[in-house]
Amino acid sequence: MAVTEKEPTLTPEMVKWLAFGKRSIGSNTIFTRLSGIDALGNERPGYPRDPADLHRCILLLKAVPSFKSSLPKMASMSPEWGALIRNWNQLESSLISEVGAKWEPGDSAPNTSDLLNRVLP
Repeated sequence: MAVTEKEPTLTPEMVKWLAFGKRSIGSNTIFTRLSGIDALGNERPGYPRDPADLHRCILLLKAVPSFKSSLPKMASMSPEWGALIRNWNQLESSLISEVGAKWEPGDSAPNTSDLLNRVLP
């Protein structure tokens, strides 16, 4: 008997995020890797390079809670993702302490930006 790969399944949370979520290259990359469903389209996989993109990634993890426990799988994608995953809790805490749970237009998170620059290879 041949082994077949399981078809990716969209949960209601995933559908809602795809339709209404605040998306970015980082969050689309997480979604694609962890769901097996292409959210990147013609974009190349990427990682959050600034606090705004990091915030969108955090929003994805809140919208699709099952991804949070699978987040360590992102570390094998690239050295950048490896560094982000090793420091994820610190990055998330830093961002939330600077801007709270919501990112509003005009917000800035200089401490988180500095931390991202130090963490990323």
